[in-house]
Amino acid sequence: MPTVQVLKLRELGTDTVIPIRRSAQLGRNPDLTWAADRPIPIHHGLLELAVQIDGTADMVSRNHCAIYRHNNGEFFAVDLRSRNGTTLNHAQLEPGKLYPLRPGNRLLLGNAVGFEVTSIEDITINNYALLVGHSGGNLKGPANDIATIASELEKRGFEKGNVQIFRDKEATPRRVLDGVKSIASQATEESHTVFYYSGHGAPVVAGMSGGLSLGGWFTGNFRQLSPRRLYTELEHVAGKKAVIIDSCFSGAFLNGAPSDTLVVTAVPWYRVAREGHAARFGYQMMGVLTQHLLGYFRDHPNEFNLADLETAFKGGIPLGRHRSTLQHPQVGGATRFTIVAQASPRDGKGYRRR
Repeated sequence: MPTVQVLKLRELGTDTVIPIRRSAQLGRNPDLTWAADRPIPIHHGLLELAVQIDGTADMVSRNHCAIYRHNNGEFFAVDLRSRNGTTLNHAQLEPGKLYPLRPGNRLLLGNAVGFEVTSIEDITINNYALLVGHSGGNLKGPANDIATIASELEKRGFEKGNVQIFRDKEATPRRVLDGVKSIASQATEESHTVFYYSGHGAPVVAGMSGGLSLGGWFTGNFRQLSPRRLYTELEHVAGKKAVIIDSCFSGAFLNGAPSDTLVVTAVPWYRVAREGHAARFGYQMMGVLTQHLLGYFRDHPNEFNLADLETAFKGGIPLGRHRSTLQHPQVGGATRFTIVAQASPRDGKGYRRR
């Protein structure tokens, strides 16, 4: 199970302990807006959150200093060209230079507010996935899509017990939303959550906002889960989130996503998506988007960044023997989602529309 290091800062003279998991600014500003008339330090652009320090207007700058977390997990102190300076164990920090932090180290901001590094420890990260597949009475790919996606996620720190799978009759709107609620009750800021759907999509037409077709056009039991209903529940899930929709008209999910959610859809909201035999995966029937997504995962065995798919899918995915027809996946929403490992009758090209 993956872990992440957490640095704990105790404010001197108090019992206040601040856990730092990501690169963080310390200062009077409640956010990362650069408020000074000084040049912006390079490390400021790498910060992810702000820790506001109150009641020290005379000595602590609005953007005073930062705790910078390197990709290797180490933590460093860096002064952000503050007006009154920062000291580490009584030694003045040179602005813009990184200084490693260890338990027992003491930081003093502007000779006014002090902190002690009490510990740097590993905590377990729990990742979650909710995988939904619905054949709609005629698709062959969803079952294969779900099984292969689940296998790939388990290789990357998604414990089997944290991966929920709903297929066909199990995949009702209520059960799907309850699954999201279950994740919301467990996920933390360090968690990664993947929502994946393979099946038919509902079109965007008068009186309908598009969405997931749970029940299917071909079964006489049509039930729709709209983007708005899904995102209302997903808003309550902490941590990083990715929504991947392999269906017709799936581009509807690019609208209204929570700001911290990366969205990947098979096609724009007005286009159909297709499934076909996947040569790389034993020629089993799979969604075209899912085939290429899994190919990307396997080409990046140590880590994957879903935001890179925008580049990978640029120009579209070729379909058919002569590769003259293209499917155009869409990527939007949050800029990063990085994890490090431990339709209707056939269209004549061997692809079935979703």
